Amino acid sequence: MVAMIHGLKRISIATQAGLLMVLMLISTIGVLFFWATENSITAEVRHAQTVADMADSFRTIASEHGGFYVRRNSTEDVSKVGRYLAEYKSEPSSDGNQYVFHQKNPFLAVADYSRAVQSSASAAKFRITSDNYMNPANSPDSFDRESIQMMRESGARQTWQVVGTQVRFARALVADMSCMRCHSSPESAPTSVSSKYRGLPGGAKGGGYGYKVGDVVGITSVTVPHATPLAMLASQSVWFWVSAAVVLGLMVLSYWLALVGVVAPLRKLSEFTHAISSASDAKELAGLKVPRFDKDERTSQNEIHLESFALKTLHQAMWSAMIHIGQGSGKPTVPKK
Repeated sequence: MVAMIHGLKRISIATQAGLLMVLMLISTIGVLFFWATENSITAEVRHAQTVADMADSFRTIASEHGGFYVRRNSTEDVSKVGRYLAEYKSEPSSDGNQYVFHQKNPFLAVADYSRAVQSSASAAKFRITSDNYMNPANSPDSFDRESIQMMRESGARQTWQVVGTQVRFARALVADMSCMRCHSSPESAPTSVSSKYRGLPGGAKGGGYGYKVGDVVGITSVTVPHATPLAMLASQSVWFWVSAAVVLGLMVLSYWLALVGVVAPLRKLSEFTHAISSASDAKELAGLKVPRFDKDERTSQNEIHLESFALKTLHQAMWSAMIHIGQGSGKPTVPKK
């Protein structure tokens, strides 16, 4: 490490500045990609949370009212209703129509909502799932199972994970008293439920029964598209790219100023210093090309100007010394003091 630092010190300042600029460019690009990745995921998780909030709100409303009833005309196909628990026929109306009301508990109501979202153009989708389900259509996938297990073990109430081109989000469904009416046991469930969904033999937990208040019994599982860093950057406004171009332009300008304002003057002063040290007499000293970077270097605050003035003073002193000891003649151009 020490040898590497020593080696870097020995290369030219222009090369050092160039390496620094390259590192700054790489760091800037890296920061942009990191920002794009983090910002993309943060926005997508918030989107998923909003979808879960909407699903939970709908489920809460359904639970508070004990479910919903869906009406159809008795002459219409019952398949348009979807799944339901029980049906009740109304008395024929004066116009001869008879309506049938189909009972849906909160879970079936949310399931219908989920199917409507699944078939829509919405980029975000959600479903209610559990590892203790009544209907196999609601069985969890591997992400859902892992999320449910993690929540039970850790006490967490939500989690998310990037899976390929999607962000998967899960929020815990915690059983409360409204769930017990249907999911406590087949014996205590309404006949409309127990007749459709049988419990496991011997009263074992499963088949959608055996819930206890406070248990994590399932999740609201949300899926939203995941944008790549490049896609996230491509979606930024033109002003974002103008700002990025300004930053990169300032970096290039800083490198150019370092070359013009520091490296080039130092190179000239180095050549002047070498010429002074190599001069053999006063005449040769007087004939040297003296660099000048400001009309009044002595009062300048620029360190390069002050160094130039000091070298010219040294040049004058060496010329005076050579004249004094009789080594040639001539007079160099020196700054006025």
